[in-house]
Amino acid sequence: IQAIVRTLMAQKKYQRLRKSVIRFQTLRRCFDAYRRFYYIRRFIILHQAIFRRFLVRKRVGVRRSAAVRIQRGYGGYCARKKFQSRVQQIILLQSIGRGHVQRQRVRDWQQAALRVTKSTRGMLGRRTARHRLNKALMVQSTVRRWLVYRRVRREFAAAQVMQAAARRSLLHKHFQRLRNRVIKCQSVARRRRDLQL
Repeated sequence: IQAIVRTLMAQKKYQRLRKSVIRFQTLRRCFDAYRRFYYIRRFIILHQAIFRRFLVRKRVGVRRSAAVRIQRGYGGYCARKKFQSRVQQIILLQSIGRGHVQRQRVRDWQQAALRVTKSTRGMLGRRTARHRLNKALMVQSTVRRWLVYRRVRREFAAAQVMQAAARRSLLHKHFQRLRNRVIKCQSVARRRRDLQL
């Protein structure tokens, strides 16, 4: 009888320990997913700031050189050429960044899929009661992982839309300013030419 009681107590203790380990694993996975999202977000914000700084510095230089070129009568053509090349460079940088992020995601998905398959294969050899419990836990963790992934994907898509809108607006404003300056310089040049005639 003592042996039976001891085995029952040992089984209960094992099940309690196993439940606590599974709870710890789910919390750890949630923490890892949140930390990964935080690092990606920080990385994107840092590169946005660096790229915007680069654009602001370039714009200041372009404005000065454009004013000189406009006075010489050759600035409009050069400004259009530079603007088109910048747009192509921005598109190229965007495609490189998106490809890098997508490859990183695929690697993470593959690792997650390997973990899921390993855990499911391990569960198949256990008893029926433990098998059902593990299945329920696996479904919960998969749903949580999917919810986290969906939230990150939506936030990333929203960030991309906002970036595209902001860049379009900045480029449009910059083009309008350059165009207004070209028109102003052309009108001044015409007035001078008319006065000389």
